[in-house]
Amino acid sequence: MGEPREKVFIGGHSAGGHLTAMAMPIDELREDSISGIFDLEPIRSIT
Repeated sequence: MGEPREKVFIGGHSAGGHLTAMAMPIDELREDSISGIFDLEPIRSIT
């Protein structure tokens, strides 16, 4: 299949968030996941 042409965003809430995390490769999960309202530092620059 190769690399996607655009970045893909996958997210979920509650059980959906758990299923999303289970589908991700572990190295990407460690790098790209945030934990709800408790970990807002990665998105502070958006506002």
